[in-house]
Amino acid sequence: HMYAIDYRELFPNNGIAGNGKISLQLIKTLGYITNPNVFVCPSGDGIADLAATAVNTDYRYDQTLSEKSNADSPMANDDTESAHPLPKSVSVVYVDGHVDQRGTLPANTTE
Repeated sequence: HMYAIDYRELFPNNGIAGNGKISLQLIKTLGYITNPNVFVCPSGDGIADLAATAVNTDYRYDQTLSEKSNADSPMANDDTESAHPLPKSVSVVYVDGHVDQRGTLPANTTE
């Protein structure tokens, strides 16, 4: 949400449809995120290093959302349905910041 404060309530968007992970890179490039570990799922086996980028993240992202979007809209989630044990195998963060688990990937987030 810090990025959105500076960018008219918009979330990171690189302007190319379907490039959620590249849009996430904006928050690292512009200095909003300095710890590469935020791009690695704590339940996964990935290891972040100082050169980590959002393009290599464990997450999918919907770059079309903003602060004005419905609070219950999925904004980001694990990039696979096998990240956590079934039946709820996908962690999802919503526009209002809450996190929940569900059984399938949201249709609106992209690689």
